[in-house]
Amino acid sequence: MAVHPKIEGLKVAIFVNDQQLKEYNDRPEESQSDASTSTTVERFIEAETGVNFEIRYKFSRPFPQDRSVSMVVTIDGQNIDEPLVRPRELFDKDGHVSAGSITNAGCDFFLQKYQFSPLDITESDGRPIPDAVKHKLEPVGKIQLKFHFLENAHKNPTIVHTSRSIRMLGQVNEKAIKGDALSHAVSFAEAEPTDALEFFDADYADNGHPFAIFIFYYRSLAALKDLHIIPRTPELLNFEDCDGITIRNSSIPDIARMFAHWKRRNEVQQRIKQERSESVTVVGDDEIRGDGENGDDDVQFVRAVKRQKHGRQLPGEGDEVVELE
Repeated sequence: MAVHPKIEGLKVAIFVNDQQLKEYNDRPEESQSDASTSTTVERFIEAETGVNFEIRYKFSRPFPQDRSVSMVVTIDGQNIDEPLVRPRELFDKDGHVSAGSITNAGCDFFLQKYQFSPLDITESDGRPIPDAVKHKLEPVGKIQLKFHFLENAHKNPTIVHTSRSIRMLGQVNEKAIKGDALSHAVSFAEAEPTDALEFFDADYADNGHPFAIFIFYYRSLAALKDLHIIPRTPELLNFEDCDGITIRNSSIPDIARMFAHWKRRNEVQQRIKQERSESVTVVGDDEIRGDGENGDDDVQFVRAVKRQKHGRQLPGEGDEVVELE
């Protein structure tokens, strides 16, 4: 889980099917001293088309337990959720979850889970991208979580109508997303019944400034490779074609993979040669083979039989012997 260098006892992660998504840091050279001066932690995660995800966060000591905390969930530039955690609930062993957008119709509440959806990308027509389109796409591909301390938090007995929606992007020009390698946006899954919410009123502490911000940039696996967030899968070279320079510049695991591939291929080739030398194709009834064009009317029955080896024989009684000069 992502941890904050300045806030001890707070962890955040994105989960899919109860499994935490692997997090990638695009600034491995960033020093600890530089990271500690910022309130923001940034990570990359892999987005898989059509899967639901949820945001999980957990507090533990020495995190202060004297005030309520809220987490503002902003996805693709839109505020979607803001769960509030009271002091006595902070250290719940199971942590806390934002699973999607919650709406209600009177006393009935419904959850629409967060879901990764692929962008509808179209080919570039060569024309410049309008500034309005650039502005619209700027926050896409980003899950931002702002944590606030709260003051004067108290329960509001009134049932408030809640409704959140995601702005649909429609078709996206490939030229507009090329630099950021955008691949997905977040949508909502089908609504399902959920527990009723409690509503609270509160004031932000510290003049409204969050004490911690976590940003998760989500991209497809291919996009993460294009951005060099994760290394590309190296191309498997032919061991026989590699010269000395290539071998010297290759890592030991790469050389081992090339040799294993060459060994397997060589074994298969030797086995095929051996089988060919020990068998001959004759007419039979073991296997039906079609030519792929003439349908069922034109088939051959083929089977492979072992070639019989005939040993040298001496003439026996009754055999006629012809002497060749």
